Amino acid sequence: MIPPDRLTEEKLIVERLKHQQKVEDFETVQLHKDGSRQEVSVTISPLVGKDGEVVGASKIVHDITARKVAESQLKEISERLSFALKSGEIGCWEWDIVRNTLIWDDRMYELYGVTKESDLRLTYDIWATGLHPDDRDASEILIHQTVLGKAEFNTEFRVVHPDGSIHFMKAYGLVQRDDRGNPQKMIGVNFDITDRKEMESNLKEEIEERRIVAQKLSLLTERLEISNRELLDFAYVASHDLQEPLRKIQAFGDRLKVICNDRLDEKGQDYLERMLNAAGRAQGLINDLLSFSRVTTQARPFTPVDLSEILDGVLSDLEIRIEQTGATVEIDRLPVIDADGMQMRQILQNLIGNALKFRQEGIAPLVQVRSRMFTKLGEECCEIRVIDNGIGFEQKYTDRIFQIFQRLHGRGVYEGTGIGLAICRKIAERHGGSLVAESEPNQGATFIFTMPIHQPTEDFHDAH
Repeated sequence: MIPPDRLTEEKLIVERLKHQQKVEDFETVQLHKDGSRQEVSVTISPLVGKDGEVVGASKIVHDITARKVAESQLKEISERLSFALKSGEIGCWEWDIVRNTLIWDDRMYELYGVTKESDLRLTYDIWATGLHPDDRDASEILIHQTVLGKAEFNTEFRVVHPDGSIHFMKAYGLVQRDDRGNPQKMIGVNFDITDRKEMESNLKEEIEERRIVAQKLSLLTERLEISNRELLDFAYVASHDLQEPLRKIQAFGDRLKVICNDRLDEKGQDYLERMLNAAGRAQGLINDLLSFSRVTTQARPFTPVDLSEILDGVLSDLEIRIEQTGATVEIDRLPVIDADGMQMRQILQNLIGNALKFRQEGIAPLVQVRSRMFTKLGEECCEIRVIDNGIGFEQKYTDRIFQIFQRLHGRGVYEGTGIGLAICRKIAERHGGSLVAESEPNQGATFIFTMPIHQPTEDFHDAH
């Protein structure tokens, strides 16, 4: 029954018995038949024969396992709470289960909102009356289960102060038992967690509010996407439906101009010219609307695109206009990116075309296409700047110029439908990028096109 690591103790006990010395309340460990260890307290008395010699010993053994566990737990709790106790935030209590009396420290009285009265004999029942009615039964059941050794007293409950205010309490308790396992005392601590509970409640309310807002936003986004798709479909279909009557207006107008021009007086010829010009503008507007809707409805998958090759093609298309305006175009080497090549051509041609269109009177256009690479949030990106020395505009109009049908100049001054830059920004956003502008009147303008070098893999198979 003696563990190997306790044999030395046994030798010392035998020596004391030989000298007729009693060993009292000696705490040690003994082995069960199954090999498990058991904490025990032993008292051994020597038995002396008629000749005065020690002939044996009597031994009384108490199982103190439960007590040792309780002492270990108490020690752990004591260490954890030492700092909190010094700060005065925690109240300590002791409940004598046998006598049904309570001992509170000063902090406990404060936590329950009552004054300490010298003639008040605290009992379990008095404590229970301070609990919130909705928490009383559950707390009493837990205490009963703890006393029986079937539960751990680690709980939260509400306390109602005499002034009616409600406070949330956190409580820990541990039962002390005698050597036979009978409950004797329960000691523990309480501390006020009202502030924490209020924060948790506010946080839950905030989370719920955010959830509701997120649901509404999701619904609005879905409706907006549906509306946007319907609008794009409408623009696409309407534009096609308007093409045929416009072609007839232009065709018959041209015939009228050729065949009947001599029969029309000056006013009639003016009306005819205005009609043809209006039909031409309508044709341009329809084409631009089609281009705007096709940014997403007829977009191509992303593939590796050499922007320098795209730019060479754009400059070739604009060669005549560059010669007519006496423009100089300076370009950097542009990178290879994942993109829709047709849309990259569209955005570069529009931006460079605008730089040639909105030039200052008497000053030859200078257009610079600059490029730089950078990293943003671990993602490789490129920035392309189209810089001109044209008429520019006030910076307060920087958002307006990217809105559909918005113009800063009259149709008689500069041709166009006011859709081009809206198409460019839509292309940039489709590629996960952005398009912004910086300018001052008569100081030229800079259009900054930024986008990632690589697109997500799925975008190569799905044109968004």
